[in-house]
Amino acid sequence: MCRMQKDLHLCFIDYSKAFDKVRHVELFRMLEKLDIDGKDLKAIRNLYWDQTASVRIEGEHSDFKPIKRGVRQGCVMFPDLLNLYSEVILRNLDGISGLKINGENLSNLRHADDTVLIAESGKQLQKLLDTVVLESERIGLSLNVKKTECMVISKKSSNPK
Repeated sequence: MCRMQKDLHLCFIDYSKAFDKVRHVELFRMLEKLDIDGKDLKAIRNLYWDQTASVRIEGEHSDFKPIKRGVRQGCVMFPDLLNLYSEVILRNLDGISGLKINGENLSNLRHADDTVLIAESGKQLQKLLDTVVLESERIGLSLNVKKTECMVISKKSSNPK
């Protein structure tokens, strides 16, 4: 049983159009940096490299244009690809304190495009958030400020007596 003696500061991050913003070149660079197996990397490249598309308007087709970002709608690999994409962002949180549990630092939880930052203070949470914003923008992702929410879970009673 976990008994928290401190407040818990959380930030639930929402990325703007995460499915559309994944840059293929950046994705492959990150996959190589993370030492993804050659066969897996080749399979992902075959899905996303050298894609083209055209638009049909009133029966007329446009010229084919290259697709350089985004993932295929309904792609079963998307949660894993975005987890890898976010791994590069969140590795930069290693030096920033989050929540200490049994001597270990826990600063985030994530799955696909859902990320929660965790800290013991508002100041720590702000450092985590600033780093995530900076690193996300560096690789082409942006936070949806209207849907990103923060909250504090406190041991202090909020019931006035």
